[in-house]
Amino acid sequence: MPTNLEEILYLPAAKPLALLTKHSKLKRTIAWTHTVEDAENMRFVEKDNLIFMTGIAIQENQEALLKFIKDLYDKQTAGVIINTGKYITSIADEIIEFANSVDYPILTFPWEVKITDINRGICEYIIKHANADRNLEDLIKTIIFNKGQIHESEINHIIEYGFDVEGRYMVMVVELAGEQYSIDERISNQAYNIIRNMLMRVYEKHVCFFQDNKIIGLLPSKNGVGLEGNELKNKLLQQFDTKGKTVQVKVGFGKICTGIRNSYKSYEEALKVIFINSKRNNYEAYLYEELGFYKLVLDIKDSQEMRAIYDETIGKLASYDKMHHTDYVEVLKLYLLENKSIAHVSKKLYIHRNTVTYKLKKIEELLEVDLNLLDDTIKVKLAILVQELL
Repeated sequence: MPTNLEEILYLPAAKPLALLTKHSKLKRTIAWTHTVEDAENMRFVEKDNLIFMTGIAIQENQEALLKFIKDLYDKQTAGVIINTGKYITSIADEIIEFANSVDYPILTFPWEVKITDINRGICEYIIKHANADRNLEDLIKTIIFNKGQIHESEINHIIEYGFDVEGRYMVMVVELAGEQYSIDERISNQAYNIIRNMLMRVYEKHVCFFQDNKIIGLLPSKNGVGLEGNELKNKLLQQFDTKGKTVQVKVGFGKICTGIRNSYKSYEEALKVIFINSKRNNYEAYLYEELGFYKLVLDIKDSQEMRAIYDETIGKLASYDKMHHTDYVEVLKLYLLENKSIAHVSKKLYIHRNTVTYKLKKIEELLEVDLNLLDDTIKVKLAILVQELL
């Protein structure tokens, strides 16, 4: 998990720091530190930078300091640390009020303390934390991509990171795809950072990493999904800077599993959700449990078996439609979609109810089924779903 400001404040090097703002979001991600003194160098500031400043350029100009801090907030930095005592002796109430209103952290430390000592301690922690994150990611990747096969010594390492290996977890997968172009690194990193920040606000312990064109998250159970799939997808699309390109986002959550070794099962289920969403336009299932009949189809491993199910029913009907210029496949699908309501089918197709009844009888004859029987209805429904996935 990324370093945040709250962790930094517990470091020995951070003891001289004083937090001036009362309601700051201390869970803010810190990617790195940066020293900036004036607006001219603001262009070098990046999102999630923790900013150091001595005030040498601003001096006691509180109006300029307020504008400077507003610019830092607009750049989505993690916060600002001001070295007070020589160039800036105090921070105006107006500045503190602004920072409190937007939950932006302002910290200070006295001039007598060396800025390099604090900066070094923070940067060393960020590097150490990043290396630990990579090690943890590698362990979780081993579980997910090796179907739960992992050495006991590696399980002990996961425990050392504070994870309950016998706890309940679910896996989230977010897949990015472009229309007739590949997703570049900039868009991938942007998506990863958005998701990472969302996860940090919901889950204290989690793992998030990028693999191929997918962002994968191992999430502890919160008696359900802490993030809504639709919310996550919309948030991504709203914040993406794609420079005019269309980015498709598919989101899937596997079932909650018991034991971290079994998280690979939840991962495979999340992939199935994404597969169904990619095959069906405007299909908005995010949880594996929402797939319904599709789960039966996905459990058919043999593609030849799937083709046989289709050929015996819908395939036969489609061939008849093509040869005789009929619309029996459309009528059958709509009939099942409308919960076998002849009246609804009649209304939607603008045909007489007797015509619908005639066509359904003809369909039953051609397929040798009785749509009043549950077994035959399931068989036909399954074939329709198979058709959508072939």
